[in-house]
Amino acid sequence: MTALVRTSVISRIVEDFVHEADFEVFQNAMNTCGVDQIEQVEVRWKCKDLPDCRTTVTMTKVSDTQCLVMIQPIDTETQDELEMQYNTLLTQAQLGVIIWQVNPARISYANPRICELLGYTEEELLSFRGEEAFCVLHPEDRATVAGRFMQRLEGTNVQRVYETRGLRKDGESIWLQVAASFITYRGEPASLTTILDVTDQVLARTELQNSELKYRSLAEGSIQ
Repeated sequence: MTALVRTSVISRIVEDFVHEADFEVFQNAMNTCGVDQIEQVEVRWKCKDLPDCRTTVTMTKVSDTQCLVMIQPIDTETQDELEMQYNTLLTQAQLGVIIWQVNPARISYANPRICELLGYTEEELLSFRGEEAFCVLHPEDRATVAGRFMQRLEGTNVQRVYETRGLRKDGESIWLQVAASFITYRGEPASLTTILDVTDQVLARTELQNSELKYRSLAEGSIQ
């Protein structure tokens, strides 16, 4: 198996990885994919020092400027190599990424950004089982998020992008924007979840709403 280094993947353009004959198909899917929508196309993906690999590419926009792409090989002989490239991209992502699975409930993947955000090591996150796998969520929000997680794995169409509260290892509560998608990971159903810290935005929004209510009350009082 050919070894890859992070610098061989990071800061490269999409054309470096998608076969020339399939790039237009890939680009059209990127252009039509909206926030909270999923597009799926079949394209050939370039693997370093290996023949091109036929893949199913699932993509979803998590913001106006960021798109999460999940690559699943159709050709099994190059699956390990392609997974190495994809994992390298996730490792360097600026968004937090977690993959949750069931039987038992567990975190199967956590990238460095989510470890930094939540204050846990990767080993700690991957060791959580059962209810403990959701300890990174605020106690008041765990049942709702866990319920959506189970419904998603059962094939139910549930809300994919939403805000919820996270709980850091040190006990601090933070606001998170979550975007979740159903995938198959290592042969089993899973929820691929991207996480963005939106604490500052939520607090600013709340402060603005409180100010508007205050001034509205004052205005109504002066009229009376």
